[in-house]
Amino acid sequence: MKGIWSVTRRELGSYLSSAMVYVFIAMFTLICGYFFYKNFLYFSVLSMQSDYDGGSMVLNITEAVFRPVHSNYVFVMLIFVPLITMRLFAEEKKSGTLELLISYPLRYADVVFAKILSAFIILVISLVLTMLFPIMAASFGQVETAPLITSYIGLALIGLAFVSVGTFFSSLTENQLIAAVLGFGVLLLLWALEWTAQLLPGVIGKVLSEMSVYNHFTDFNRGVLNSNDFVYYLNLTVVFFMFTLFNLQRRTWKS
Repeated sequence: MKGIWSVTRRELGSYLSSAMVYVFIAMFTLICGYFFYKNFLYFSVLSMQSDYDGGSMVLNITEAVFRPVHSNYVFVMLIFVPLITMRLFAEEKKSGTLELLISYPLRYADVVFAKILSAFIILVISLVLTMLFPIMAASFGQVETAPLITSYIGLALIGLAFVSVGTFFSSLTENQLIAAVLGFGVLLLLWALEWTAQLLPGVIGKVLSEMSVYNHFTDFNRGVLNSNDFVYYLNLTVVFFMFTLFNLQRRTWKS
């Protein structure tokens, strides 16, 4: 455990000493803030129309604003997470420090876990900053806390899975740009499976829908905790964790 925290601190120090991570956090918050502003503005217009019509429409700020906004957050993470993870192993390979790192008295699993954990911490910091938006919205209307917490649990789980996927592709190459593009491409494919599933009837459509990262976020976003969704994201995380671990071991076997 001590070795894991040692590598994690090393990675976090590397992140925080780079301007890129601050740009990432700022842009992530800015883009998420734009989606919040757009949806909240639309909600405000609908509210005024409802008041004008004598309150004929009952509007829920959590459903009208934060449900679509959090769906947008997932797509923003899909773009930005590969940018966080692209350097994790690619930079080590390019600089020649990967051999030094894996020569430490650490298990390969500890190294991979620490890398994923450090990138996940950066993502969690970014998500925590977006919690300012519901706090701001609460001054204008009642925000339901329970569905909001459930939605953030889903965002954290899907973010962890995305980080694991991105880490694997970073372990395949020493070119950070290639790692980011590969990671984004696979995550986009996993996202788009839901669209394809809607076009295909029967068992194939159901299987593709079950493989979609977006489909499993829907219940979280509605305030529902479903064990199947937990299992899906944790399985996706573990599968790509094992892929990364095998790739590191394969590199050692070759040498």
